[in-house]
Amino acid sequence: MGFGRRDSISGGTGTYETWVTAIRQWAVDPAISLDALPPLAETDYDRGSFERFSVHLVAAIEVFMAGWNQQLTGAFARAGTEHDLAVELVRLRNRLRPRVDLTRHPGLPEGIRQALATGLAADLTAMQAQLEEGVRQSASRGSVDTHRTDALLRVVRENSLLSVLGSVALPAAGDDHSTPPAAMRRGILTNNPSEY
Repeated sequence: MGFGRRDSISGGTGTYETWVTAIRQWAVDPAISLDALPPLAETDYDRGSFERFSVHLVAAIEVFMAGWNQQLTGAFARAGTEHDLAVELVRLRNRLRPRVDLTRHPGLPEGIRQALATGLAADLTAMQAQLEEGVRQSASRGSVDTHRTDALLRVVRENSLLSVLGSVALPAAGDDHSTPPAAMRRGILTNNPSEY
């Protein structure tokens, strides 16, 4: 897919520091593998440490998503045909894989993984709705005829961003095996910095 993994993570002496350094590097270079990161056990750190870790995690996800959103803008600008758009949407879905991998990382406590999964689902649902609405608005502005709008909308739906969620275990309603830090419970993991 052209999205090779790098194995080097530099910096950090303890588990917490290693994670913070790694997610900062991952945010700007998602090809960096997080596979070798050690487990972050809830029992090893106090609540305040996990709150601070959540802030680092949210910041990394926001940087990652800002880069992804720039790629999305470029993809729509490059796509001259429905086929081009389909290819770009598949490529962009593949570029979300590092965020999915972070969400499923076995080294993160269950509460954090659940918050990440919920945030990922919310972000992708909102982005998919925005893509579809953007196509519909093009028709209402008259910049694209109805037939082309229908074709573009079909491509956006057939290549839905939500398909990456098939590999993410979302927590069931009321499922609270572990309580994530307050920052995550407030919904910080969605791509909306105004929430904190």
